[in-house]
Amino acid sequence: KHSLDPPRLATEGALWGAVKAHGLLPDTVVLSDDAGQFEVARHALCWVHAERLVHKLDTFCDPHRKAQKHVRSLIWRFYGDLKAYKRQPSRRRKVQMQARFDRIFKRRTGFAMLDRLLARLHANKAQLLTVLDRPE
Repeated sequence: KHSLDPPRLATEGALWGAVKAHGLLPDTVVLSDDAGQFEVARHALCWVHAERLVHKLDTFCDPHRKAQKHVRSLIWRFYGDLKAYKRQPSRRRKVQMQARFDRIFKRRTGFAMLDRLLARLHANKAQLLTVLDRPE
C-alpha cells in the first residue's frame, strides 16, 4: 500500500492534466475506488470497493446479518452477470441490467444503515455501470 506522497500526487495530477489539456486518450476510463484524486477522464467505480462497504457494515442482530448476507449475494451475482455482459453485450441485456441494478440498490431491508448505504451506491449508478456503455 502506498503512503500519501505529495510530490508523487502532484506529478500524477500534472500528468493527467497535461493528457487532458492536449486531448490525448479522450476515451480513457479511469477505474477507481471513488477517491477524489481519480475524478479525471471518464470515471468508473470498482465493484470490489463498493461491495466492501456492505461487507464491512457492522451488524448486531440476526435480521441485520441476514439482510447484509442477502444483499451481498445479490451484488456478487449481479457483478458476475456484468462480467458476462462484457463478453457478449446487447442493448436488451443492458436495459435489463440497469433495471436489476435499481431493484438491488433501491430496496429497503429494514436495516437503516444498510438502506442508506444502498442509496449511496445507487447514487453512483452511472459510474458502477460504466461497463454497460464501455464493455471493452
